[in-house]
Amino acid sequence: MKRSAVPAGFARRLFACAAAGWTLASLAAIGAPAAAADAGLALVQGKVYSDAVGSVVDVALTNGGTQPVGSAVVTCRFTGRGGQGLGAANTSLFNILPGQTGTDQVHLMGAAADKAECTVTSTGAPIN
Repeated sequence: MKRSAVPAGFARRLFACAAAGWTLASLAAIGAPAAAADAGLALVQGKVYSDAVGSVVDVALTNGGTQPVGSAVVTCRFTGRGGQGLGAANTSLFNILPGQTGTDQVHLMGAAADKAECTVTSTGAPIN
Protein backbone atom coordinates (compact mmCIF):
# COMPACT_ATOMS: atom_id res chain seq x y z
CA MET A 1 0.00 0.00 0.00
CA LYS A 2 1.43 3.38 -1.06
CA ARG A 3 1.60 5.94 1.71
CA SER A 4 0.50 9.55 1.08
CA ALA A 5 2.91 12.42 1.67
CA VAL A 6 0.04 14.45 3.16
CA PRO A 7 0.08 14.42 6.98
CA ALA A 8 -2.82 12.77 8.80
CA GLY A 9 -5.64 15.22 9.54
CA PHE A 10 -4.40 17.69 6.94
CA ALA A 11 -7.65 17.68 4.95
CA ARG A 12 -9.70 18.28 8.11
CA ARG A 13 -7.50 21.24 9.12
CA LEU A 14 -7.55 22.64 5.59
CA PHE A 15 -11.35 22.42 5.51
CA ALA A 16 -11.55 24.19 8.90
CA CYS A 17 -9.35 27.01 7.57
CA ALA A 18 -11.49 27.31 4.44
CA ALA A 19 -14.66 27.38 6.56
CA ALA A 20 -13.13 30.23 8.58
CA GLY A 21 -12.61 32.20 5.36
CA TRP A 22 -8.86 31.81 5.07
CA THR A 23 -7.40 31.70 1.58
CA LEU A 24 -4.30 29.78 0.56
CA ALA A 25 -2.52 33.09 -0.04
CA SER A 26 -3.30 34.34 3.47
CA LEU A 27 -2.21 31.01 5.00
CA ALA A 28 1.06 31.12 3.07
CA ALA A 29 1.71 34.70 4.15
CA ILE A 30 1.21 34.08 7.87
CA GLY A 31 4.50 33.67 9.61
CA ALA A 32 6.60 34.36 6.52
CA PRO A 33 9.26 36.78 7.80
CA ALA A 34 10.31 39.96 6.06
CA ALA A 35 13.67 39.90 4.30
CA ALA A 36 16.75 40.14 6.50
CA ALA A 37 17.57 43.51 4.90
CA ASP A 38 14.43 44.92 6.55
CA ALA A 39 15.65 44.41 10.10
CA GLY A 40 15.18 48.16 10.71
CA LEU A 41 11.40 47.91 10.41
CA ALA A 42 9.38 48.17 13.62
CA LEU A 43 5.72 47.13 13.56
CA VAL A 44 3.27 48.36 16.19
CA GLN A 45 -0.35 47.26 16.25
CA GLY A 46 -3.25 48.82 18.09
CA LYS A 47 -6.23 47.39 19.89
CA VAL A 48 -8.70 45.21 17.97
CA TYR A 49 -12.14 46.77 17.51
CA SER A 50 -15.16 44.72 16.41
CA ASP A 51 -18.71 45.56 15.41
CA ALA A 52 -21.50 43.97 13.37
CA VAL A 53 -19.48 44.35 10.14
CA GLY A 54 -16.22 42.77 11.31
CA SER A 55 -12.96 43.57 13.08
CA VAL A 56 -10.27 46.17 12.53
CA VAL A 57 -6.79 46.80 13.93
CA ASP A 58 -4.54 49.84 13.41
CA VAL A 59 -0.97 49.15 12.32
CA ALA A 60 2.08 51.42 12.16
CA LEU A 61 5.36 50.48 10.49
CA THR A 62 8.43 52.60 11.26
CA ASN A 63 11.47 52.49 8.98
CA GLY A 64 14.48 52.62 11.30
CA GLY A 65 16.84 51.74 8.45
CA THR A 66 18.86 53.93 6.11
CA GLN A 67 17.06 53.04 2.86
CA PRO A 68 13.48 53.75 1.76
CA VAL A 69 11.01 50.85 1.77
CA GLY A 70 9.05 50.83 -1.49
CA SER A 71 6.27 48.61 -0.18
CA ALA A 72 5.51 46.44 2.82
CA VAL A 73 2.67 43.98 3.36
CA VAL A 74 1.38 43.65 6.92
CA THR A 75 -0.71 40.51 7.53
CA CYS A 76 -2.83 40.05 10.65
CA ARG A 77 -4.23 36.76 11.91
CA PHE A 78 -7.42 37.35 13.86
CA THR A 79 -8.58 35.05 16.66
CA GLY A 80 -11.73 34.84 18.75
CA ARG A 81 -12.42 33.65 22.27
CA GLY A 82 -10.28 30.70 23.25
CA GLY A 83 -7.83 31.35 20.40
CA GLN A 84 -10.20 30.13 17.66
CA GLY A 85 -8.81 31.21 14.28
CA LEU A 86 -11.25 33.52 12.50
CA GLY A 87 -9.24 34.52 9.46
CA ALA A 88 -6.44 36.66 8.15
CA ALA A 89 -6.31 39.94 6.27
CA ASN A 90 -3.57 42.29 5.13
CA THR A 91 -2.75 45.78 3.99
CA SER A 92 0.05 47.28 1.91
CA LEU A 93 2.05 50.33 2.95
CA PHE A 94 4.04 52.24 0.34
CA ASN A 95 7.11 54.52 0.22
CA ILE A 96 8.22 54.60 3.85
CA LEU A 97 11.31 56.81 4.07
CA PRO A 98 14.05 56.32 6.69
CA GLY A 99 12.87 57.65 10.05
CA GLN A 100 9.24 57.82 8.90
CA THR A 101 6.17 55.77 9.85
CA GLY A 102 3.51 54.37 7.55
CA THR A 103 0.06 53.73 9.05
CA ASP A 104 -3.09 51.93 7.96
CA GLN A 105 -5.82 49.60 9.21
CA VAL A 106 -6.33 45.89 8.62
CA HIS A 107 -9.99 44.87 8.26
CA LEU A 108 -11.45 41.39 8.67
CA MET A 109 -15.03 41.32 7.42
CA GLY A 110 -17.75 39.21 9.02
CA ALA A 111 -16.05 38.11 12.24
CA ALA A 112 -15.79 39.61 15.73
CA ALA A 113 -12.21 39.03 16.87
CA ASP A 114 -10.72 39.40 20.34
CA LYS A 115 -7.07 39.47 19.24
CA ALA A 116 -4.90 39.97 16.19
CA GLU A 117 -1.30 38.94 15.62
CA CYS A 118 0.32 41.04 12.90
CA THR A 119 3.61 40.55 11.05
CA VAL A 120 5.42 42.10 8.10
CA THR A 121 5.10 39.35 5.50
CA SER A 122 6.89 40.94 2.56
CA THR A 123 8.70 44.08 1.46
CA GLY A 124 9.70 45.57 -1.85
CA ALA A 125 12.38 47.96 -2.97
CA PRO A 126 11.49 51.47 -4.12
CA ILE A 127 10.76 51.82 -7.82
CA ASN A 128 13.07 54.37 -9.42
